[in-house]
Amino acid sequence: VVAFAAAVANLDGRMDSAEAAQFDTLLERQPVSVSRRLQLAELLYSPPQLEAIAARIGEFEAEERAAVLYDIAPIVNASHRGEQEREAFYKLADAAAIPRDRADELLNA
Repeated sequence: VVAFAAAVANLDGRMDSAEAAQFDTLLERQPVSVSRRLQLAELLYSPPQLEAIAARIGEFEAEERAAVLYDIAPIVNASHRGEQEREAFYKLADAAAIPRDRADELLNA
């Protein structure tokens, strides 16, 4: 979740303050130690490739895949430009075998 959020926040080459705030909020909700949270925060400045993230999420159970999309939707929505972020969100949904109507629900929840 955190890796995809970092990748989406940086997708267009520019991170909006709203995207950074949503990333921080997401990071605070993660059940990890403070030291691990600091490591994950570094992903915001050096995000992984979306394809690698999609492949990993595709291995999750269906409920977990939907939960990942739900968790990252606020970051997608925080972008002022948003088109690239929405496209990446839907690509991830496709890779995770989440139907488009369900992805829409998660994005607009």
